[in-house]
Amino acid sequence: MPYAAYVRDATPMTPGSKRLLVIEDNDGDVFLIKRALQENDIPAEVIVCRDGESAVRLLNSQEMESPPDAIIIDLALPRIEGLEILRKILHRPAYVGTPIMVFTSSPSPSDKHRVELLAGARYVQKPSGLKNFLREVAENVKSMLAGRNKDEPGSKRT
Repeated sequence: MPYAAYVRDATPMTPGSKRLLVIEDNDGDVFLIKRALQENDIPAEVIVCRDGESAVRLLNSQEMESPPDAIIIDLALPRIEGLEILRKILHRPAYVGTPIMVFTSSPSPSDKHRVELLAGARYVQKPSGLKNFLREVAENVKSMLAGRNKDEPGSKRT
């Protein structure tokens, strides 16, 4: 089976739906992110990259000439780590202002600090428990798609 660079959600775009780029290698987390969107009536076309290399290929493709409405990135990715992908995104003029959430299971203060040094992304540690996970995704994605800046009141950061 050939390796797919990325997977586009089969859900067709509907009026008012947004494009959400999810860069995550854990299929269970991708499933839960999509579930959080569905359960909270957040219309979004989800584009999934399962590793850093496929994310770079997608970002360099004609399909991504215009940035997605929001991006979720895991730090622990195969091939190219999430922090390097974040750097690449933040250095693209077209992506300035695109809301980005680094969504990671890492409790490391140094990981959080490295993300904060780059500025331009919110750092959210993946919570334990299904309800907490779904709530955290829904609240942050709603906030990002509403155009809130990461430092505005109401944005979720840990």
